[in-house]
Amino acid sequence: REPEGFLGADISTGMLAQAQNKYPGYGFVQKDARTPFKGSWDTVLAIFGLVNYVGLDVVLARFKEVEASKLFMVMFAPQYAPSIVNTELHHYSAHQVREKLCGMSVGITGLTFPIPGDNGLSINALYETQKALAGNLEGCNYWVVDARA
Repeated sequence: REPEGFLGADISTGMLAQAQNKYPGYGFVQKDARTPFKGSWDTVLAIFGLVNYVGLDVVLARFKEVEASKLFMVMFAPQYAPSIVNTELHHYSAHQVREKLCGMSVGITGLTFPIPGDNGLSINALYETQKALAGNLEGCNYWVVDARA
């Protein structure tokens, strides 16, 4: 099902150009997540480590501004920092995430991205590895947070 009323926002003009090329029917704006956002949406997606770059309080402020009922985030696990990142990151424990999202129904799932072929992993072995890791946040590089008001 195609989303209705979708608006994508990114600070990077390069990422916006790629998104507009891939999804020409959707709207996109250049926007710094640290600045207020006007509009009303039912769901806020904060992915690619946005929470770690700007902080959970900033993401929650944007979530509240648009009066959304769902917040979906993909964030770096506390022990993980991609080698390409050259800035200080905000890291949170699962307890801190749940505490900040107090009053919401919160699910946190571990996620990692081993590459097929690494250590001889087939697609099926990769799937089974991911399935095994999903119940354990410890060995994962990313956390998927699904929060609902």
